[in-house]
Amino acid sequence: MIDLSRIRSLKTLEEHKKVINDFINNPNILQHYIENLDWDEGDYECDVEQAKELLEKIEHRMKSLGNHLSNEKKKKTGNEPVITGSKSEQTV
Repeated sequence: MIDLSRIRSLKTLEEHKKVINDFINNPNILQHYIENLDWDEGDYECDVEQAKELLEKIEHRMKSLGNHLSNEKKKKTGNEPVITGSKSEQTV
């Protein structure tokens, strides 16, 4: 299984998402399961369900990573509040 927490690229997540969507939406996959893999429709349905769950996790990770990268970008552009005064004047 893919460890989504280790993926740090939205592009990589998009690629995984595309492959999973292609699997879920391919009308010939069931026939491939039966004819080439000697599996049955139950195996196919189980794999589709797992693919949908993984797709939800990928979409969640994409949202989370997008927010993180957005915050990183804000920090780099200097949109942080500036603290002025000496350390003795600053309060927490």
